[in-house]
Amino acid sequence: MKDGALKLGETSDSPQETKTGPESSALFRSLGWVGAGRAVAAAGTLARYAVFARLLSPYQFGVFGAAMFVLDLLTAAMDPSFDNALVQRKEEVGPFLDTYWVASLVRGILTVVVLVCAAAPLATFFRQAQAYRVFWAIAPLALLRATQSPAQVALYRRLEFHVSFILVTVELITSFAVGIVAILLWRDWRGLVAAATAGQAARTALTYWYFPYRPRMRFNLQRARQLLSFGGWVSATRLLRFLSQQLDNLTVAHLLGPRSLGDYQMAFRLGEMPAREFAQSVSLVSFAMVPRMNDRASRNRLFVITTVAIATVGLVYTAVMFRWGEPLVELALGKQWIGALPPLRLLCLYGLFQGVLILARSFLDGLGAPSSSFSVTSIRAAVLAITIYPATAWYGAVGAAGAGLFSVMVPLPVTWMLFRRASRS
Repeated sequence: MKDGALKLGETSDSPQETKTGPESSALFRSLGWVGAGRAVAAAGTLARYAVFARLLSPYQFGVFGAAMFVLDLLTAAMDPSFDNALVQRKEEVGPFLDTYWVASLVRGILTVVVLVCAAAPLATFFRQAQAYRVFWAIAPLALLRATQSPAQVALYRRLEFHVSFILVTVELITSFAVGIVAILLWRDWRGLVAAATAGQAARTALTYWYFPYRPRMRFNLQRARQLLSFGGWVSATRLLRFLSQQLDNLTVAHLLGPRSLGDYQMAFRLGEMPAREFAQSVSLVSFAMVPRMNDRASRNRLFVITTVAIATVGLVYTAVMFRWGEPLVELALGKQWIGALPPLRLLCLYGLFQGVLILARSFLDGLGAPSSSFSVTSIRAAVLAITIYPATAWYGAVGAAGAGLFSVMVPLPVTWMLFRRASRS
């Protein structure tokens, strides 16, 4: 086995790790690695977009963004969430990996078929009929995502998040290097597709290095049903979560076209980034740690502390963007992106409240209450579905940002109530 590779089926469930001391040590050590990985991802993504945005127009970003939206939607709709189910299992997961890999491969192939066959009507819907080939170009990315080593669930089971840091770093470096060359060569959306594909190819290859696995075409229906008993709720939640996060992009693309979509997506990425990245770092660790914490008071204290930290990060960033947003956007992206500023200010607040919801869902899932997480996401998706179209039609991208902000504020009281109930059970 290669250096750094993780053994399958090993967990951190030994008796000595159920005590408070080792748990706290594991939590902060894991959080440190996850935080470093998310910080590198955020900084690298910001730097990449700053460079790419100066070389390409918002229209080209909008064309690429529409294709990525469809790819992500198909992935979310067909994802059985076997990975989450395996993380939660206390038994050895090795016998389940073949079933997991075959299911992922089938999902990837189906995604490619849809992208290729529906390219023209999709391009018409997104008001970019002349750029329909972007949906063909993005298809290989679907297969690369689907064929990562299923054995990488060991990363979460053993809390070995230093490997995640390496994967993120390599993916960003590869994406940036290939993207620069491709954008200078083609000067359009093809450079963005090449960057995303190259980065994912590097990541997929590394998953087999750190998590060795020999693919086998073996699918066990009984084992798949066992995984779906937990993963089914997570899958439904992921799909609703995707819709609750992406209905605004869909509406902006359809009503306003790729130029406005490019501005809005840039504003979205910049607005949600600090609070979301911090929340994702904490949630990755809390999801794995909460099932091992037997003390309810400690869980509640951890939830409150991390929520306050996320809110603080979000409020500081919001204040900065309201005060110095215009010069910062011009400095980072260029004057052609100043149209992103009005929705950006609202989306900073969106990132704050979304971060709190991300954290809460990780605690609910970790406590074995995926149905509660589904309920929270359902409320959020319903609110956005009701408000997004009229808000965008009346107020453009600012209206879309306002609808998104409203959708993450409404579920907060229900989320707190469900967390308290799950924590008591």
